[in-house]
Amino acid sequence: MTLWTIQPLALYEKLMEQGILYCDPESKDFFGLDCKEFKNAYDWIAEQMKIRVGLPPKGVYYPFWAWAFIDGVNKKPDLRRTEFNNYSGKNVVLTLEIPDSDILLSDEVNWHYVLNNWYLHDVNDRADKWEEIDAWFDSLPPDKQESVKRKSWERIFYKDDTDNAWEFVQATFWELKAAQVKEIKRFTGRKRKS
Repeated sequence: MTLWTIQPLALYEKLMEQGILYCDPESKDFFGLDCKEFKNAYDWIAEQMKIRVGLPPKGVYYPFWAWAFIDGVNKKPDLRRTEFNNYSGKNVVLTLEIPDSDILLSDEVNWHYVLNNWYLHDVNDRADKWEEIDAWFDSLPPDKQESVKRKSWERIFYKDDTDNAWEFVQATFWELKAAQVKEIKRFTGRKRKS
């Protein structure tokens, strides 16, 4: 499958030197792992990777991220879009070819339920029933809420089970190999002023 990942230029240079890289949670190049709530979500996706793709190489705890579909199409990200305005410094967009069997695809929009630690309603739950469903969920004991919520997150993996048509699909994979890079586009990001 063709994927696109946005990475710091320094990480790409390291990849070209070493030939293979793994996600290093201690590196400043990996956004999100310094936030406790995000770390919990990343731990969950890593567990799902183990179940659905296979075990990571020894000593690897987190996957790399890439884009598979934007606006429902397998295409390179348009860096002019607002979604990509938060990059600063020297970066690259890498076009990758990775075997489907090494990738876990998920709905990026509904991934935010995992990031925010929210229950993900079933697509078959009618919107007019959501208050009732929320009341049901809130009535559960805390341990049951946690298991129901975590089970609900699995809907991010099933296109036909979410309320989103998979317009934005992300991909995770355990390792990034220089041989997988088919194209590179350099760009200098500019963070928007608040």
